[in-house]
Amino acid sequence: MEGDVKLLPVHCPVVWAEKRQSLCDALPYFKMHQGSLYSKQLIPKGFLIDGEFTYRDMMNTDIVITSLGGGRARTADGDMERVRECRRPALNSILKAWKEDIPIAVIVGRNYPLLPVQAPHAYNVLDWFNVTDLWVERESRNGVFIHKVRLERTNRIAKPWWQPSGSILSDLSYSADCAAVWAWCVECKQPSKTIFDGDIWTCLHKNCTRAFQFQPEMDTNKLVYSAVFINERTAFVPPHEALRPALPVLWENSCGTEIEFRCGIVCPKCFGCSRRRNWDRWVYETPGCPFVLIAPPPPYPLCRVEKENWEFNARKCLKQSRVGEHVVASRLTIGAYSAYQFLLADIKDALKVIGSVHVFRATAVTNARDEGPNSLWNEIQLASNQGFGLQRNPVRLAGHKSEVLTRHFQQNWGAPYKFVVNVLSKSFEEAPDAILKALMRLRWAGRESVRCTTQSLATDFVEFNELLSLGYMEGDRIGYHDDGEDTLGPTVATLSLGSPALMAFRIKKKHNSDQREVLRFPIYHGDMVVMHGTDIHQFYEAYPAGMRRFAMTSRNIVLDTLDEHTRLEAIRKGNLPERAHGWQYDGL
Repeated sequence: MEGDVKLLPVHCPVVWAEKRQSLCDALPYFKMHQGSLYSKQLIPKGFLIDGEFTYRDMMNTDIVITSLGGGRARTADGDMERVRECRRPALNSILKAWKEDIPIAVIVGRNYPLLPVQAPHAYNVLDWFNVTDLWVERESRNGVFIHKVRLERTNRIAKPWWQPSGSILSDLSYSADCAAVWAWCVECKQPSKTIFDGDIWTCLHKNCTRAFQFQPEMDTNKLVYSAVFINERTAFVPPHEALRPALPVLWENSCGTEIEFRCGIVCPKCFGCSRRRNWDRWVYETPGCPFVLIAPPPPYPLCRVEKENWEFNARKCLKQSRVGEHVVASRLTIGAYSAYQFLLADIKDALKVIGSVHVFRATAVTNARDEGPNSLWNEIQLASNQGFGLQRNPVRLAGHKSEVLTRHFQQNWGAPYKFVVNVLSKSFEEAPDAILKALMRLRWAGRESVRCTTQSLATDFVEFNELLSLGYMEGDRIGYHDDGEDTLGPTVATLSLGSPALMAFRIKKKHNSDQREVLRFPIYHGDMVVMHGTDIHQFYEAYPAGMRRFAMTSRNIVLDTLDEHTRLEAIRKGNLPERAHGWQYDGL
């Protein structure tokens, strides 16, 4: 009855999550950040049921009857209405599970009203289920076919956690003495079960002209499934895969930043899913749980980076640079670097330069110099495991169950900077020496780049007072973003350490209506890239190409654009300590 208070479950779920990204990060059988059915190579793995439901959907301790998702659109009244059938890949995936007896992990969300108990968490893993029946019904309002599926708990020996507290399990798992009757359709010659109460039968095959057809006076919304159909039970072989995945363990020759270690975990104490928010550890996200899994990545030797470079270059699509028709390219020698200069023109006015990009190509000699990129690589790897502070921060819907964290780890130094998300900034006084050494190299590269483009862009170089350090594990990336904020100076410089990556540029929409990619090039260990001009979009790691990379990116935060409190904080944190001046860089 409406208004009834549901009972508590008999015990907590075997796995649960408060945020969807945590669920997807931690569970190998559910990686759908949107949608309900997760399949891998057409093999269904996990099924999330949350919110939407249709007539006759049901759930008890052994059985779930639901519809395949998708095909809904919002009406003028704000309601979600099914306007088309589910996607074909989802249907094919469920068909495969049905025919081959493939177990599927079923997850129920807090918004699902048919869960027989109070939902303990936003997302709750039920158990492994097998598909026993798949059929079509027709939406009464617009006649759209709905694909319904009956799932049965694979192993009914264990007590289900979603059994209402105080109930008797034997009363809930009653099995009928006989199975539902089958009958053959005279039109399509295919069999269908008698699934409705009162021995009401119809063809349940979509391609039949008599599918879900009844007498005109029949109100299909009042149809109910028969007890015989609901109480059917089938014996299945339980899967070998555990619902609660084991904690990751470093294996021989593992570097600790592979995709397996980039993923989330299921806490062994409270069974909640947690994302990896910190570079050197997993920390449970919900207050009250003390579990911490320390996991500092072991040093990643440069010989493995060199092997990644070779593999990266062997992939033709990655090593080929792209220079658009509105980009003027030239080659320069700056210090010990062979540099490439790219001048980006306004597509509407080819004579107007709106930005420049300089790529400083490092050599084995420049990388190996004292305090050079090889030394910085080793220093930063060590510092990142010793309170460096690299972590992922919310990029969308902070605090909501659909909160999304960045796909990279970050820590800001110097003047505060809002990089897509707010990143708490530490002062340069607190920064490890490697950060200050990188800053000095970037200041030199910034000055030299602006000096080479003064005839094209009439702006002077202003010293950087901020550095954003980004850490990337396997598969991490950063998408198109705009560094041309009102609080920033026109110059941005970045130093790449470790694995190779691909960098690409767009022109802002006001200069290029379709925002086509106008420039693309690879970057390697020790390379520096300087972007000058505020009308450029930046894109890093379109094709992640390695196990570990650090990017040190510096800017000038324009103090006059900040409020008084933030400005004073920026001045204090952006002041260089005396020791930094001992690492002035001269381009060698």
